[in-house]
Amino acid sequence: MLFADDIVLVCKTKAELKRELSRWRRALEDRGFKISRTKTEYLQFNDNEDDEEMRMDEESIKRVSST
Repeated sequence: MLFADDIVLVCKTKAELKRELSRWRRALEDRGFKISRTKTEYLQFNDNEDDEEMRMDEESIKRVSST
């Protein structure tokens, strides 16, 4: 069993982040890896964006604070 830890995606918008997360998830799963839905979190620096919930598949992704 193999583990890959701590991948960071940096995006300008939530829409871009959703696309990249989906792309990475497919690429990793195609190679036999699985993203832990319970350990996946996101940090949003720009509070001007809406409070739309981030999701991966049907599960909510936890938003964390920078403080």
